Amino acid sequence: MTKRTCADIYAQDGELKKEVDLRDEDSRIVSLMVDFMYQLDYDDLLPIANTSTVPADQSSSLALNDTELPPTIADGTVLEAAAHPSAYDESALEATPAPEPEPQPEPEPPIPDTYWVDNAAPSAVNEYDDWAISFNAKKRQKGKKKKKKKTLHLPDLDTDSLMERLTVNAKMYALADKFDIQDLKLLARDKFESATTQDWESMAFVRAAKLVFESTPLSDHGLRDIVIKTIIAHRELINYKETTQLLDSGNGIAWMVLQHHWRED
Repeated sequence: MTKRTCADIYAQDGELKKEVDLRDEDSRIVSLMVDFMYQLDYDDLLPIANTSTVPADQSSSLALNDTELPPTIADGTVLEAAAHPSAYDESALEATPAPEPEPQPEPEPPIPDTYWVDNAAPSAVNEYDDWAISFNAKKRQKGKKKKKKKTLHLPDLDTDSLMERLTVNAKMYALADKFDIQDLKLLARDKFESATTQDWESMAFVRAAKLVFESTPLSDHGLRDIVIKTIIAHRELINYKETTQLLDSGNGIAWMVLQHHWRED
């Protein structure tokens, strides 16, 4: 699995031959790569840490803050209820009378819709009738026109994962290719293909497809072929705006889809 990689890093005498710079890599993906080196597998679901639980010491302090404390003066002495009844009895406070509302003028009656027509000259009425007939005719003609097709959008996945698994496997594939860990590369490809069969109709697929064509060389067809075959197998993806934008992005996806389509025919 990692014999070739380790041979490149360490000399035969065990001394460090060269260092591996991982500062530009995603630390989460690097951590999963280390998991693979020990377990020959990795979990492509990154759960979000649960921060809803409040520690016991904090919960007790919160309960103390919510407790109503008696009033005090500057030196911290607690005021007595008999000497200061207003601090304990709200009825001791004098009620402030509410201001009387100012009288509002009565609104003027609305003008009827037919007022100007009924009180207009005969020539004006005729002109109004002609305009109404022409307007209604144009409105009916406009209604007969074909309605514009509604734009469809791909949904986001409803998941508790910190990163979409398609993205995790695409990044892992690129990292394994960089360090020439072939077994990890094959595993990332299988996991990517498995996730695609379930998450193809989502924004996760579009984002992962864009990442695949940006992070792998043109000669590497491992994940590229999966993306192309998924688009061909689910041609309804073309109806979504995000898919058409992906095909128009100029990264070669549209051309590869066309090539595979010709080969099938």
